[in-house]
Amino acid sequence: MVHNLKQVGLNDEIMEPLFNSAEKDISMWEGAELAAQDIDSGQGTEPPVLSLTISKPANDAGWHNQPFTIEINVSDENQLRRTLHTTIQIPRTTETILGELSPIYVLVALDEFDDQFIAISQDFANNYSDAKTVHIRIDQVPPLISASSSPQANISGWINQPVTVAYQCSDGFSGVSVCTDNQLLASDGTEQSSQGLAEDFAGNTAQAKVSGIKIDQTPPTIVATALPLSNAAGWINKPVTVTYLCDDGLSGVISCPETKVLSNDGSQQEVLALVSDVADNTARADIAGININQEPPLVKINGVEDGGDYFLGQVPTSGCVKTDSLSEVLEEAILSTRGGTSNSVGLYTSSCDNALDVADNASSESASYWVRYVFHGFYLPVDNVPTINESKAGLRYQLSST
Repeated sequence: MVHNLKQVGLNDEIMEPLFNSAEKDISMWEGAELAAQDIDSGQGTEPPVLSLTISKPANDAGWHNQPFTIEINVSDENQLRRTLHTTIQIPRTTETILGELSPIYVLVALDEFDDQFIAISQDFANNYSDAKTVHIRIDQVPPLISASSSPQANISGWINQPVTVAYQCSDGFSGVSVCTDNQLLASDGTEQSSQGLAEDFAGNTAQAKVSGIKIDQTPPTIVATALPLSNAAGWINKPVTVTYLCDDGLSGVISCPETKVLSNDGSQQEVLALVSDVADNTARADIAGININQEPPLVKINGVEDGGDYFLGQVPTSGCVKTDSLSEVLEEAILSTRGGTSNSVGLYTSSCDNALDVADNASSESASYWVRYVFHGFYLPVDNVPTINESKAGLRYQLSST
């Protein structure tokens, strides 16, 4: 019997899906018995002619991503008895259409299907058409795509380096044909985004988007100003005030350093300042080499003493002594003496004026002293102290001293 079935075009590959249920097997084998008897008797040997038509062609990869129909057309010079075809479902079965109904439409609407569709017809003369097959591939389920960005934003939502957006694609049936490559966002800007596409071989697509990316790779600006300015020698003789001006054109400055005042004397002083923007970029404005000397040079008068008392001809020679412990003396003090009488006695003042250090601090010093004649006592008739000399009023005496 199987041998006779193979004679009419039913081979093992075709018979297996057609006879995959017990009930259908019984029906088919009964029909096959009649067909074999008719063939043996030589009656009506012209078989039916069967053709298959797909309502929508598959894409270049051989896949559909929308429902379509398979049209079965059968013609026969004898009366058509039945048409058998495999079903488009899981699990697969065989469906039998009795009579001369033609065309027959089979809807292919499963989300996912990849298998052979087989159809064959039989007329009442028990002739069988050639079995027709077509490979049906349908995938209506979009692929999966996910996107992730790296590095992550800080707590304020900003990133201070280029951002890589990576895409992961998968498809459980027809497979992924297109997956967007990783994208690099290297420019500064707010509300940046990246969009990726996944496509499977059936032409289904899915998208993933990463948005709200804020990149600021540019450090803020900070300008430090120290006032007053130093002199030509690099020294300042007042407290120095350092102020700051900060700016950031994108994420913004978190805070600008407060004004700082240097009021202590010292050389090579420095003021350090750091500013950050919201994206964690930083900039520095350090000022070094600040030299402050607010103390004037120390000037002393040597030789004479302030409040001193000297005899004429015994006055010490005056001079100026200058020292500066920090910035050094730039200009020596000028010595001058004033006062006294034309006889070179009396009250004198010696001054050391206009001593100047490198920091432009000026200093002067003075000392006042007396210059007197040398006096050892009087000649007779006047006795020296402690004797009290008396004389008559109205008399004139000539005194001389030694």
